[in-house]
Amino acid sequence: FIGKSKYLEKLRIFSWGEGGNIEAFMEGINHNQSITRLHIDTNLGGLCFRNLRPFFRNNHNRLAELELNNFEVGLECAQSIAFALGEGQCQSLKYITIERCNLSDEGFARIATTLRIQPQLERLRLECNNIGLGGCTALGETLQGWGTSNLTILDLDKNPIDDQGLQELVAGITNAKLEELWLSNTLITGAGL
Repeated sequence: FIGKSKYLEKLRIFSWGEGGNIEAFMEGINHNQSITRLHIDTNLGGLCFRNLRPFFRNNHNRLAELELNNFEVGLECAQSIAFALGEGQCQSLKYITIERCNLSDEGFARIATTLRIQPQLERLRLECNNIGLGGCTALGETLQGWGTSNLTILDLDKNPIDDQGLQELVAGITNAKLEELWLSNTLITGAGL
């Protein structure tokens, strides 16, 4: 169904049972050309994200929103996500949400580096991902590389970002059209602000 549908615009995956035929499911997604919003709320694993590369390549610039929530993203999975985003060059992608996935500095740095080819992004939500100085440095460099940015919302709530991490971000966000910057429950002090 998914691969043949010309009308399916939003696909949300909340869970995937043990022993399910995930390869056939991924094949269906890869053949779909109508999905504009893909939300994954379960761990499909790094292999599955690598298997989604054809979707990002063949989506004909329709994907506008990618959301990954509530599962542990290890380094291998983060690399696969970064590779899929980098290979696809989805110029239609406006919103990326990766929340409560415990990306880590190293994992997020891989993704942030890939985002250099996504200057059209408007919203980047990264709440609760264990992003610290390394992730802030990579994101700051990416945002700075965009020049004038379309980014209006940057959510970094509940990450161990300190004053130094904030300073790494500042250079990148000065040219952004930033309307909302979320930094609650971080390690940033009044002196850092």
